Amino acid sequence: REDGRWVVVSTEDWEVVHRAHDTRAAITDVKFCPAGATLGVAARDGRLLLYDVSAGFSLRGVFDRHRSPLVRFDFSRDGKKVRTASATWELLYADTATGAHLPSAAAIR
Repeated sequence: REDGRWVVVSTEDWEVVHRAHDTRAAITDVKFCPAGATLGVAARDGRLLLYDVSAGFSLRGVFDRHRSPLVRFDFSRDGKKVRTASATWELLYADTATGAHLPSAAAIR
């Protein structure tokens, strides 16, 4: 079922901490940034949804520059930037605070 629903579950008691349905496309990748402040959720619609963990998983930003499904993404070591890869091998970069596009790999160094 490709409906884009996802949940966060507590590892202590298996209770659902958060539920979301901010895309209707299948989810392709999910990761926390290294510091745990941001949760990224990639989808087949080419979007990366960025959530603020400390604000109850509120949607902080959406990166939507890809023209094909997202297949993977990786956060920078400090969690402030993200590199995304699409099904057509397109690599793009974004700021995790806003979802704003960064023009080159040099911007994430």
